[in-house]
Amino acid sequence: MHRSPRPHATVFSIAILTISLQASVGVAQTVLPSGFEERTIVSGLQDPATMAFAPDGRLFIGERIQGRLRVAVRDHGTNTWTLLPTPFATFDVPTDGNGTPMRHRSSGIRGFAFDPDFLTNGYVYVFYMKDQPRHNRVVRIQASAADPNVADVGETVLLDMPFAAGDSSGSHTGGAVIFGDDGMVYITTGDGWNGGANVQSLSTFTGKVYRIAPDGSIPADNPFYNTATGDLRAIYALGLRNPYSASRHPITGQIYINDVAGSGKTAIYELAAAANYGHDGYNGIGTDTDAWAFSTDGGSDARVISGGVWVPVDCDVLPPEMAGNYVVSHFGSNGNATGSISTMVSNEISTVSDFATNIGDGGRKPLYVTVGPEGHLYYLGSNYENADGRVYEIYPTGSTSSDTNNNFIPDACDGLLGDLNCDGIVNAADIAPFTLALTDAAAYAATYATCDAMWVDYSGDALLGVEDVAGFVADLLQ
Repeated sequence: MHRSPRPHATVFSIAILTISLQASVGVAQTVLPSGFEERTIVSGLQDPATMAFAPDGRLFIGERIQGRLRVAVRDHGTNTWTLLPTPFATFDVPTDGNGTPMRHRSSGIRGFAFDPDFLTNGYVYVFYMKDQPRHNRVVRIQASAADPNVADVGETVLLDMPFAAGDSSGSHTGGAVIFGDDGMVYITTGDGWNGGANVQSLSTFTGKVYRIAPDGSIPADNPFYNTATGDLRAIYALGLRNPYSASRHPITGQIYINDVAGSGKTAIYELAAAANYGHDGYNGIGTDTDAWAFSTDGGSDARVISGGVWVPVDCDVLPPEMAGNYVVSHFGSNGNATGSISTMVSNEISTVSDFATNIGDGGRKPLYVTVGPEGHLYYLGSNYENADGRVYEIYPTGSTSSDTNNNFIPDACDGLLGDLNCDGIVNAADIAPFTLALTDAAAYAATYATCDAMWVDYSGDALLGVEDVAGFVADLLQ
């Protein structure tokens, strides 16, 4: 079996179109690079703030204030999306006296992540602000075996994070949840608005990165395990302001923390054990650590970082100039009507360029950005509280890219699983490159530049790991 040919790259021009306004007053027209188009794929969302594609291709969206995790599914035949009416799960978020979900600072669902073995165990990890008493909580829920579009009743509490008494308003909550290559769950919290000593302390939950096992236990190799006490032993890094999104580099595995701090409130930090990112002044705990980069380019749209995602390097669905880019969304400065999406060249070159500007359709500014299974860009548009949040898709003009088997490799680039030396067959010659792809993805990419490490992904979970070995061995024995 031979790999499908790679598509011809769409010609990419950085020439920006002239800004135009729609006839409707106050409705902005997104300015895209030449050769790109945008469409709305999901609408009617209430105050959404985060989203992620599941390993099976479904799109999960967190309706923040409502405390609902929603699911949208794609019809590959018509390339249309349907928002399912029944939420996947609903959480006990802050409510008013009548039990109606209410805006309380940064209340509601903040972030979520899928278990690396989601396709077999159905686990989803969710960060939300709980009601009565109000505090931040991370839980694990599970998709129902009877209907995978809804979760089983109940939640497993992994970490409760009370506000610092008298010093936290419940704002600047943070809330990113992400798995590391080590199989651990990383969680971010903000400074609770006040910051100060709380952020630079090992005795409060504010302004931190936490590292826990998927069952909620605390790894004994955490840097402050023998210094802090109780659940605070989960502290992995500190000194953050409001880090409500994070990303993991697909080759190096490095986690990047997007913090609403510093220049333009667009700081991006490389996560490291015991790092102290210095919010409100480094006080000697941990290692004083500077930002990797700032995603602001000086424009008023490029303020308040709200998301970031790495463009795959193994398939030219987007223009080849974008391969390996870090794509960053900005909500925009306070009072500014529009936001933006920018690109940074790579994990080694952080030069910033505008990609999409003047984003503010009906007041909906970008709150999150990601790459879809077929390789297109998606962003979540909301004013943070409106009743008609939307998901938008940005794609090269004329692109027909798809991922009908939902393995996060676009169909046109989907090679032969197990063919790690790219010779068109799976045999003993693939054992060495298979092992290299599992143990050192960066070295594999350098050695087999025209191949794709994701051809290891037998499990279809979009990660490389021991769960892929059985499928590879079975292919070898055929």
